[in-house]
Amino acid sequence: MVNVFLPSILAKVTGKNELYVNASSVNGVIEFLIEMYGNDIKDIFYDQTGEWIRFWQIFVNGMNVRFLNYFETGLDDNDKVVFLPVVDGG
Repeated sequence: MVNVFLPSILAKVTGKNELYVNASSVNGVIEFLIEMYGNDIKDIFYDQTGEWIRFWQIFVNGMNVRFLNYFETGLDDNDKVVFLPVVDGG
């Protein structure tokens, strides 16, 4: 099982800020969340055209998936996956 940490915007949908998911990749975690929580989660992650919203950063064991294999980043038992919204401003 993979330990998934969710920020408050996602926890409002899931009712939890931490989940344990059986997934072999980051994409598997995202698919699980969408399967469990439907469009409430999907609409947070994807825009109207189905493109991933760049507002989200995903980390696996402290490493940004952009520097790994992005959505195809493999996961092992006890890995930690963290979803973080990007904070932008000036």
